[in-house]
Amino acid sequence: MNTPELQLELTTHTVDVNWEHYKILGLKGEIGISGMYQKNTFSGRKFIPNFQNKGLGLYWVEKKQMNKVYIEAGVRYDMRFLQAFIWEEDNLVKPSHSYQDVAGNIGVNYRINDKWNLYANVSKTWRPPTINELYSSGVHHGAAAVENGDSTLNQENAWTTSLELSYTLKRIKFEVSPYFNYFSNYIFLNPELPPTLTIKGAFPTFDYKQAEVRISGLDFSTNVAITKNLKYTLKTSFLRAFNITANDYLIQMPADYYQNKISYEFPAFGRFSRNSVAIKYTHVTHQNRAPANSDFVSPPSAYDLFDVEVATKLAVNNQYISIHFGVNNIFSAVYRDYLNRFRYYADEMGRNFTIRIKIPIGLNTDK
Repeated sequence: MNTPELQLELTTHTVDVNWEHYKILGLKGEIGISGMYQKNTFSGRKFIPNFQNKGLGLYWVEKKQMNKVYIEAGVRYDMRFLQAFIWEEDNLVKPSHSYQDVAGNIGVNYRINDKWNLYANVSKTWRPPTINELYSSGVHHGAAAVENGDSTLNQENAWTTSLELSYTLKRIKFEVSPYFNYFSNYIFLNPELPPTLTIKGAFPTFDYKQAEVRISGLDFSTNVAITKNLKYTLKTSFLRAFNITANDYLIQMPADYYQNKISYEFPAFGRFSRNSVAIKYTHVTHQNRAPANSDFVSPPSAYDLFDVEVATKLAVNNQYISIHFGVNNIFSAVYRDYLNRFRYYADEMGRNFTIRIKIPIGLNTDK
C-alpha cells in the first residue's frame, strides 16, 4: 500500500466586516472587525500536531489631507487562541495558548515641492508564535533539516520606524529609505551543532529561539534617463542586525547587494512595439556579520550575476500579446546564497532560460 509519509490538511475560514466613512471632521477612515478559524489535521509521521487556531481583531483607521501633508493613523486590537492536540503514548494532551495585544501605526507624507517628497512612519506591532515555532518536531523535508519548536515561546513585539525621501526630475528619480526596528522576543531559527544523525542520513538541526534584537538598514534606488530610450537603474540594500541578548550579530540576515541595470527601448516596427533589451549586473557581498562558529557552514563568498532580458508587444486584432525572453546567470557562475538553507548541500541554479507569453483573453467589440 502506497501512502505518504506525512500528509497535512489545513482548513481556514475568515470573515471581514468593515464600515467606511467620508468627511467626518475632515477625516476619511474605516472601522472593521475580522475573524479567523483554522484547523489542521495530519496523518503519517508527526511534524506538527493537530491544532485549532482562532482569532478576532478590531481595527480603526483614519486619514486626513492638509495642504501638503497627508496623515494616516490606525490602531488594532487582536485576540488569538491556539490549542494543540498531542498524543503522548496513550494520553491525549491538549495544551492551549492565548494572546492579546494592541498594535498601532502613524504615517505622515509631506509633499515638500514638485521635486521632493518625504514620508515618515512609526508603528508598534506584535505577533503570536505559530504552531510550527511552538511544536514542530522532526525532519522538515521541504528544507531538508530537523526543526524543533519551543512551547514556552512568548509573543513577538516590535517597534519600527522608517523614512523615505524621494526626488524626481524629468530625467532622474531617486529614493532613499533608512529604517530602524527594535524587537523583544524576536523568534528565529538557530542552528544547533552537531547535525542530527538518522537512518536516512545527517540533517542540519535548528531550534526556535527568542532574543532581544535590533535591525537597521538603508535601501536606495535611482533611475536615470540617459537619453529618451536609454535608461540606467541602480538598487542597493544594506542591513545590520544585532542580537542584544547574545551580544553578537544576528544569524541568517541578508548580505549587502548592488544591482545595476541598463535598458534600451527600440522604436516600434510593424506589429511590434515596446521593444526593449536590458542587461542586469548584481553583486552580493560576503556576509561577514554573522556569529562565529555558529553555523554548519560558514557564510558563502561574494558573487556576481549577469542577466539579459528581451521584451516586446505583438499587436494581433487590436490586442497586444506580451513576449518576454530572459537569460539569468549568463556566465553560469557557481555561487551559494546565504539565506538559502540548501546551500549546505548544493550550489544555486546555473544558466537559466525563460520565455513568458501573456495573451489577453476577451472579446473585441470595436467595429
